[in-house]
Amino acid sequence: MNIKSKAQKIASKIKRGGRQIYFLDGEMGAGKTTLVSMVLKLTHPKIHVQSPTFTIINQYEPNIFHIDLYRIQDSSALEHLDIEDILSGNNIAFVEWYSHLTPELINRARPYTTIYLKGESQ
Repeated sequence: MNIKSKAQKIASKIKRGGRQIYFLDGEMGAGKTTLVSMVLKLTHPKIHVQSPTFTIINQYEPNIFHIDLYRIQDSSALEHLDIEDILSGNNIAFVEWYSHLTPELINRARPYTTIYLKGESQ
């Protein structure tokens, strides 16, 4: 399934106000932020998606979050970011580099969907 098809499938599942947690997996440059941008363009066209690589968390609306944990090297840094509240709350969240989460945070995010990206040419 190509990235556009994945975006359309995710967008069809998202309902404003409904809890949706997506863990995005793939190498650097695989299209994780592109996928988020495509999904939100379909569901919330006024939102301009930017990579959260340096901000770590972008909040687009009160309940829509885009998280990039690439720069998190120590799980203690997660304690100051309210990640647990985001993942366990009634939110829509896209999490890049979710492998940097602790097992406890991953469990608290249940139910969640993991999306694997192999590259933009998928």
